[in-house]
Amino acid sequence: MTIYLYKTDFNLTGSVNDFQAASDYLTEDDMTVYLKDDSRIPVEVRDAIIHIEWELVDVNFGHINLKANRELTEKELEYISDYVRGQNSDGLGEGFEQQDFADEYDEDGFQSDLDQWEEYYQDGYNEWYDLSDTDKDGYDDQDDYARKYAEERWGYEPCETDDSYHTMCSFDWESNHYTFHLSEEIEE
Repeated sequence: MTIYLYKTDFNLTGSVNDFQAASDYLTEDDMTVYLKDDSRIPVEVRDAIIHIEWELVDVNFGHINLKANRELTEKELEYISDYVRGQNSDGLGEGFEQQDFADEYDEDGFQSDLDQWEEYYQDGYNEWYDLSDTDKDGYDDQDDYARKYAEERWGYEPCETDDSYHTMCSFDWESNHYTFHLSEEIEE
């Protein structure tokens, strides 16, 4: 029996922070079951599919491997590409981006913002001594003044858990086309 192996690539919008956990997530469900149950794909195409699998190759890149029991036409491969596009944007992809391994943290951005805020804080702290007693009214102490001074200039004290320093790593809908190509024929 000849097995036809088709492949397509996928890119992620960022890098996963735990390669093994992300790989395990992509292989824990047998996506073949969902493909074969998808009534939008013609029965003869579903019957030709042996297996479909997402394989993470690097922290931001992978392959989707499709095994079929016969050679598939371009039109049939389009059905599979549409199915994959849907899975990567909704089902599998939505679950993927909600996992801890898909949290990309911008440590450099946080540190840069924190450094700027601390610079403003220090300026305010030093300015305290130049204020008149009247200007000091309304502040608890030098630290209170410095904090409010920094907040007026920067906004708020950066916190590494702020959403602005975290982005979801997901399937990149702009660069992924999911066009399958025959990779090899395997004799079993």
